[in-house]
Amino acid sequence: MKIENVFVGRQEELGQFKRLLKKPDGEAIVVVGNEGIGKTQLLNKMIELSEKQTEIHCEVFRWELFPTDDVNTIMERICDQCFRVSFVKRFWGLNSNSTKQIKALLNIFKVGDLIFSLFGNKQINIQDKLTCRLQAISKKLPKDAFVLFFIDPEKYMQSASDYAWAKVIGALPKKVKFVFAQRPDDVLFMSQQFMSLPNVTSIPKGAGLGSLKQKDVNNWIKIISEKLSYTYKELNEVISRYKGHPYSIQAAFDILGEGTNLRDLPMDSSGVAELQWGKICGESPEAMRLFETYAMFDRAVDDNLLSEVSRLNLSEIKSIRHDHYLRSLIHEKGDISKISHAILTDFIRNQIGVEQQKQYFTDIIRAYINCIRVSNGDNVSNIKIICGYVTMYAEYMNEISGFISELCNKTTNSVFMSFLYNVWLKSGGEIAIVRSSIDSWLKLHSEIPEARFVFQPWLDAGGEIDFVRSSVESWLKLHSEIPEAQFVFNSWLNAGGEIEVVRSSVESWLKLHSEIQE
Repeated sequence: MKIENVFVGRQEELGQFKRLLKKPDGEAIVVVGNEGIGKTQLLNKMIELSEKQTEIHCEVFRWELFPTDDVNTIMERICDQCFRVSFVKRFWGLNSNSTKQIKALLNIFKVGDLIFSLFGNKQINIQDKLTCRLQAISKKLPKDAFVLFFIDPEKYMQSASDYAWAKVIGALPKKVKFVFAQRPDDVLFMSQQFMSLPNVTSIPKGAGLGSLKQKDVNNWIKIISEKLSYTYKELNEVISRYKGHPYSIQAAFDILGEGTNLRDLPMDSSGVAELQWGKICGESPEAMRLFETYAMFDRAVDDNLLSEVSRLNLSEIKSIRHDHYLRSLIHEKGDISKISHAILTDFIRNQIGVEQQKQYFTDIIRAYINCIRVSNGDNVSNIKIICGYVTMYAEYMNEISGFISELCNKTTNSVFMSFLYNVWLKSGGEIAIVRSSIDSWLKLHSEIPEARFVFQPWLDAGGEIDFVRSSVESWLKLHSEIPEAQFVFNSWLNAGGEIEVVRSSVESWLKLHSEIQE
């Protein structure tokens, strides 16, 4: 029997959110709480409330972050997908109101403004680019309209991402709001720079979300007792063991729905994931292998990647997910899926031996490499994922170095190659792997705007200054006044480059960008 998720409690937090929602200010709302305490459920309820508002109109966008997602990646996704897909495709041919909605959209935005917002100047850095687009949206929104972005990390955001987010949030225009889920020790909540911004508010105020109140747990038990063959009293005696912990309570109800006897439930929250894993292993060796694969990917993936790493065919994967209980442990979104909660993901990973984990990571990296080969190499997002794994687990660097060399030798897309060098060097990849390729690339492309993606990581990684000197000088003659040039200046000087090479360019840049304080 499938036990549907039930939202109970959190009325104080929802009340705080409703008050903030109706304020016209651009602001960030940080929902704070430990794992399993109900942050995602609360975000989902906030989204539901936002979309049901009658006094104001809210456009809502939700993004999940995984441990391998860097801050620039998520901002690029917001810039390049959110406005394009959700402001256009979302309204196109979906229901009887679609024609009115798309006409209203085009009445809000002049076509030229919209196109510029979507595909405008790509020379500025991603934080400024996102800020410009948010400002363009804000200026054109009707008086009673708001745009909300919900950012929900699977676990933690990558370290040092607070600076980039602080820059965007500090410049938020009116009627644009971001909502972040954060553990108490996550990057944004721990950042004084971010949390001290005047337009940042935490929900709830203080230490973060606590356990559910007893009255809310009681209401939850009453709802579920009507679907199970246990009385309210019998359920209450056992569920009280979990002290209002939402993940543990929902997991217990799911296990009971699967047919487990009430007396076999764990004595406290710490045993819930262990019991879930036991149910998976008891289903079949194939189910065990599939969930291990999910846990080691540690992000949402498509079935082809799952199949390659788990060595299960697609029909076997679909058959396992057809089981009602196992399906309740998986979150599916479109053609990708993942384990529904990080608590179970982490427990499963901890059951896998060190050598077996190494084999899984090797297989995962090879699966992504094969995926990139099928796409003829030009797949920046998957390369970023691979390098994200390598950044977290440096011992796998050798696994992809040969593939990076292969791409360097056969890929002809100049812009793609600039991003490839950038991602590889920023991930700590060996300079020697890309040196010859960069040398050839600079001889042909050193004056295009994207060359900055090569200069900066080369210098930051300790590459020789003389190797890029003439290219940097040529580039600065053409692009020294764009906002992104500041990063070339910084990298050149931090690497020990002579001030005279950049002096006149810096002076020209400062005259144009005196308002920038970095």
